[in-house]
Amino acid sequence: MTEEYVLLKDSNEIGKIALNKSVFSSIVNISLDEIEGVVKPEKDDHIEIKVIKNRLEITVGVIVKNDSNVKTVCENLQKKIFDNILDMTNIKAKTITVDVLGFSY
Repeated sequence: MTEEYVLLKDSNEIGKIALNKSVFSSIVNISLDEIEGVVKPEKDDHIEIKVIKNRLEITVGVIVKNDSNVKTVCENLQKKIFDNILDMTNIKAKTITVDVLGFSY
């Protein structure tokens, strides 16, 4: 069963600290803007965030520019997403999958 939040700190006498999945979608969108050779799809449903047993799984669909090396662009994007999430939330994503939806000419 998927959850809506990633728990950052276990409960204590005051409460819980957790991040909503939308936070991670925002970080992925920021990462997409930072990578050369990537075009965001026009639809907003190109990012899927799953939290299973408090583990973060991300799938992002992208359009690659025609003159770019697909493998390099996807590897750079995976690294950028991982690094940005780690820097901004101190959470390591379990998996980051990049799906190439097409090419921009």
